[in-house]
Amino acid sequence: MTDAQKENYVPAGSKRPPDEFYDLKMIVPLRTENVLEDGSIVKIVVEEGAGNVIDDTDTVYYKHETRFDNGQLVDLNETRKVGDKFVMNDNRYHDFLRSAFLTMKKGELAFLKIGESQHRGIYHKNNL
Repeated sequence: MTDAQKENYVPAGSKRPPDEFYDLKMIVPLRTENVLEDGSIVKIVVEEGAGNVIDDTDTVYYKHETRFDNGQLVDLNETRKVGDKFVMNDNRYHDFLRSAFLTMKKGELAFLKIGESQHRGIYHKNNL
């Protein structure tokens, strides 16, 4: 186990924070879309947006949290309640987010399921 994994590891008998797990089966989608044809990005829309579709020159403000397929938070220290800024035409940002945002309207609420192929294997891996 790496030091980063040890930092976030909570032994099975310990008390876990109430929001560490989220039952992903509780999501009631309006629709589910494959953002890319290969299915490596899936958008699960739970609330429709209003207005125009996001353009490649826009700036998007969004909130996120990263979870494993079982609903467990990847990083308990992640600032999930704080909004992040994403500049659509800035190459420093992740392509998988740009691809998903280009399919959304302002105010749309959606969960994104990002496949490992989009992460290039360098992000969170559950090796516990």
